[in-house]
Amino acid sequence: MTDPTALPNFVGGPPTAAQPEEEQNVPLVDIVRDSLLALGSEPRIDNDGDVEFEYEGQRLYVRCTEEPMPALRVFGQWMIDESAPADAEARLRICADVNAAYYLIKTAVVGENSDLLLVACESLLVGGTDVREILSMAVPLTMHGVQVWHEQATALGGGSTLTDQNPQEQA
Repeated sequence: MTDPTALPNFVGGPPTAAQPEEEQNVPLVDIVRDSLLALGSEPRIDNDGDVEFEYEGQRLYVRCTEEPMPALRVFGQWMIDESAPADAEARLRICADVNAAYYLIKTAVVGENSDLLLVACESLLVGGTDVREILSMAVPLTMHGVQVWHEQATALGGGSTLTDQNPQEQA
């Protein structure tokens, strides 16, 4: 068991960045957009300030934060078909299993009937982190989280399907 007092203390912000001079004053959202372009996506900034893009036919988003530490969250939302377990508690147990099995993947079910699956992969960006490399890892991990959740729901519910869901359509 790790001693919790041995964990690093992030108070005071990240270490000084070893970023190239031209990236030091560029907003993270612009670096993310440019990185997605370089990876072959056609990103756009949505009304919430998130970077929206498609990956393997699925709509995903990147939310960027610069304070207190630079971080990005790759996430997506999917409607859960009624053939998944109808019990909200069973859906939450699947989320807990996925969250416990993977360090970077977070899953949750939300909505009145717990009919919306959220999957995210979060990354802190410290001193000289290559955003393109982070995205090339975080995007497939996010989709892997969807796949694992879907496989477990199928095993419990007899065959669920997930439909890509745009967060703005829920508002």
